[in-house]
Amino acid sequence: MQHRLVVLGSLYENIDLVREAKRRGIYTIVCDGYKNGHAKNIADKFYDIDIRNTDETARICIEEKADGIVGSFSDIVFEKVTETAAKAGLPWYVTADKLKYYRDKKAAKDLLRSLGVSVPKNRLIKNNFDDSDIEGLSFPLVLKPINGWGSKGIYVVYNIEEMRDLIRKTTEVSGADTVLAEEYSKGGEYNITSFLTDGKVNVISCADREKTPSDDNTVPRVSRIIYPIKRHEKIIEAATDTLQRFADATGQKYGVLSMQCFYYNGTLTVCEIAGRILAYENYMIGRHSGLSIPELLIDCVYDRDSIKKKLEQSVRRKPTEINAGLYFFAKDGKKIADMSSVYSLCKEEKLTDDIIFYNEGETVDNNSSRSYFASFLLKADNMDELNTVTRLFYEKLKVYSPDGENIIYPSLIDNT
Repeated sequence: MQHRLVVLGSLYENIDLVREAKRRGIYTIVCDGYKNGHAKNIADKFYDIDIRNTDETARICIEEKADGIVGSFSDIVFEKVTETAAKAGLPWYVTADKLKYYRDKKAAKDLLRSLGVSVPKNRLIKNNFDDSDIEGLSFPLVLKPINGWGSKGIYVVYNIEEMRDLIRKTTEVSGADTVLAEEYSKGGEYNITSFLTDGKVNVISCADREKTPSDDNTVPRVSRIIYPIKRHEKIIEAATDTLQRFADATGQKYGVLSMQCFYYNGTLTVCEIAGRILAYENYMIGRHSGLSIPELLIDCVYDRDSIKKKLEQSVRRKPTEINAGLYFFAKDGKKIADMSSVYSLCKEEKLTDDIIFYNEGETVDNNSSRSYFASFLLKADNMDELNTVTRLFYEKLKVYSPDGENIIYPSLIDNT
């Protein structure tokens, strides 16, 4: 009998996922509210439906006689797959009762602390908080929506006056009347990706996460992510131990488990743990590890036994190149008049892929699902070569509004 797979989400990262499923002879059904979602064009069937309506997506799964569901490229999609799978009786690697540890930042940090894992000192704070509510916390503090995604609504505050001014903007993102206030972490920042087999964590990638400071209270913007890491190899051992403790506590036996963390003076401090592939990095992770992320995600649904062998082959592989992603942000609310430099840079020799989220004539909306203006994936033989091509992109990429303003925020190379 032919397998029938429901895919939640239809944007760029799902194209290869649908293609891999169809290559295996699996009937694919894509559900998403984006009417022109790219993956819909190649699926066997699609539904224009808001995936946040999990009662409706579960109904579709049942009516379509689906025997699998997948969607692991963003926090919100992962959350809705977990809820839909529970309602439709489909297998999935996280149970709905454990979802809070992956999506509620306060619950996750409380769990990690109970497991002996270092997390930033934090507190849940209400809009109308008293000064005494943040006693014991040291500025600068980071204000975060308790269930946010895509770095939206996150601010760095350096005093209590800034905190009172910005806390309402954070609560507007989550719809809750509380935010998570946590101390700003020190040290290098990293992205870790792992797959579980039979309850065992297998780290497949570790990347440096470089940022460029903002000129306002928003968090420093991600400007470059580099595979493999160039700083602390010991972080992989510490990350494996941390992720294993988390998986043991939540009962996760297979599937994706990712982490953003800091490493300072020999201590790993966890910023976030998630059950999905970190955004727009699946291609770089694949080039670095020699693994196909779409293959592994479908294996998690239909062929878990094959994952272990693939991971063992990846461990023996030695990367021969450096891969990096450059991320560019534009000023919110600005109309785009001239993107000629973007199109020109798409012809660069060291470019392996690009994702351009906007077109000329559109208006930038940083509160939408388009978290970045554009991202460019690069390859290089060494760090000097990577830095050279990175500087080229940082200097040349400009996007102009109708009045001639360059609306792209500047980026810097982190040489620490």
